[in-house]
Amino acid sequence: MTLAQLVPYLLAHGWRRVAAYKQGIQLYEGPPDAHGAPLAIALPLSETDPDIGMYMNSALHLLAALTQQPVVEVQDMIAPPLTLRQTAAALTPRVAALHDLLQAPEYDMYAWGLAFHLHWKSIVDLWGATAPRD
Repeated sequence: MTLAQLVPYLLAHGWRRVAAYKQGIQLYEGPPDAHGAPLAIALPLSETDPDIGMYMNSALHLLAALTQQPVVEVQDMIAPPLTLRQTAAALTPRVAALHDLLQAPEYDMYAWGLAFHLHWKSIVDLWGATAPRD
């Protein structure tokens, strides 16, 4: 799940953007809590923020508590998992690039091994990022 997926979800479900919490952090207010004060979610403005995982985790757990659903179901509502067909489509260009690299006659064994490792790692990383969840 990314900020580009979470923020529109929040805005479409009644949350509103309010003044920045601090530099680089945006605050969103939602429904009231038990005392009538609005609930808040703080999110970084950038996907590269070193604490993005903490902010996203906090937001997901709050949304899960509000909807009384497991976190994984809330995450799937915000960013539906890719189907097997979508995953295969995302992997196909990388697999083809790896195949082309391995067929190139100019690679010596060291370069071939390094190229294989780097491309295989990118395929495995992409698979891990796009693999359908149970």
